[in-house]
Amino acid sequence: MGEALACGGPLVEFEDGIPITWTNTNNGGPFAWVTTADPDVAPNETGGTGEAAIADADAFNVPGDPYDAELWTNSFSLATASAANLDLRWRHRQLNNSTFDIGVSDDGGATWTNLVNDTVGNPGGTAGDAASLDLTPWAGADDVTVRFRFQGDAWDYYAQVDELALSCIQPAITLTKTVGTVDGVCANTDTIVVEPGTDVYYCYTVTNTGNTALGLHDLVDDQLGTILDDLAFDLQPGASVEVLLSPVNITTTTVNTATWTAFNPDPVEADEAEATDDATVVVLANDTCDGAIEPATVYRSANSSHQSSNIILSRDTADKIAVI
Repeated sequence: MGEALACGGPLVEFEDGIPITWTNTNNGGPFAWVTTADPDVAPNETGGTGEAAIADADAFNVPGDPYDAELWTNSFSLATASAANLDLRWRHRQLNNSTFDIGVSDDGGATWTNLVNDTVGNPGGTAGDAASLDLTPWAGADDVTVRFRFQGDAWDYYAQVDELALSCIQPAITLTKTVGTVDGVCANTDTIVVEPGTDVYYCYTVTNTGNTALGLHDLVDDQLGTILDDLAFDLQPGASVEVLLSPVNITTTTVNTATWTAFNPDPVEADEAEATDDATVVVLANDTCDGAIEPATVYRSANSSHQSSNIILSRDTADKIAVI
């Protein structure tokens, strides 16, 4: 179980009380949130196990006294997420005019958007309800908070939450561009020194460092142009793929930058991740020639802990693919 809500973090289950990283306030009313370990409150009726967080008007209020108990999660980041969901269990035993809201803020609590606004009690009854709340509208935000709010003015029973988990899709890649002089080999250096007219071999290695597979790939080199355009390749988390060019004749000192973009096709360019890297070829004498780079064939090899294959692609004939 966890104290703080975070992408891919452990369940927040309240077995050790209200997390110290959360904000718990009564807004001037007679009570705030506690857990069901308190002997004065109702037992866990969310359908979860162990303890739950609870705001209990039946235990701590008197008729006619208004209450407004808010429980805020810790602030968490969705800056690298393309989609996110908050899974939880909740129970609102409604009476009189009690209301229970679950809201989201990305500005430190200045404004809130309610995802749940319950005024009748949830239909799960004493078993509570399991909910999956879509936080994708806040993907990219660095300061996100979820609020649980129970309001009323009488003996109005209670609201409970339990078993919170934040799941996020976080696409990410790294790109390493190298250059060498050995045919068919990805070099381990990004800077070399050569004589004019030397054939060099550029290699681009991308690694999926995120938590979702990426199925389409673009690779653009600012000197060589477009190398890959919507290449279909299922790059799983943790896996890598290499693109090795056939000889490129270099006659002048050349510094070029490559940009690899990986994404999924549905919806359009979903889960996009991008990375860039440079390589430098320093030409010694007679560094005065123009037309430094000639078109080249693209060699691609895919490597991961699960697979290994070699494929040759012709940049001039995009549909020519043969296993070698």
